[in-house]
Amino acid sequence: SYQGLQQQVALLTHELTAARHERITTLIDKERLACRLQQILAALPTAVIIVDIHGTIIDCNAHAAEFLGEPLLTLPWNEVMASRLRVTNAMPYECRLLDGRIVSLTFNPLGEGGEQLILLSDVSELRNLQDGLAQQRHLSAMGEMVASLAHQVRTPLATAILYASHITKPQLD
Repeated sequence: SYQGLQQQVALLTHELTAARHERITTLIDKERLACRLQQILAALPTAVIIVDIHGTIIDCNAHAAEFLGEPLLTLPWNEVMASRLRVTNAMPYECRLLDGRIVSLTFNPLGEGGEQLILLSDVSELRNLQDGLAQQRHLSAMGEMVASLAHQVRTPLATAILYASHITKPQLD
């Protein structure tokens, strides 16, 4: 019976070692995944803010601190938005930062816990390009209008000049 107990202890020790090894492998894999996700989050050119069910900021990336200033953690999102963002009338989900940059706001729920993911993307350059394009279109339309107007003026003017040049010819009636 002692030998049987030793065999059971050896078997259980082996199973425990295998389970421990599997658990350590799983933890290492999860740690790698978490590290990878942190790298991806840091590399995003977007500010990422996580707000809990009460509207308090519980996590954010470095771009959020760059856009909105520090500190952000434990502050109510409504206060941060009121003090550090100015709503623009141009687009519904766009705000202007204190430094003048325009950011697009995106809100997404995170699971069933009531947490929310807020993304702030810098769209200043895009807005400048769109404004430039609108100005180019406006100038193009003005050019077309001026060309049409010049054509409308030039046609009767050419006729008047033609008749005026015939006045100086004595052989014409």
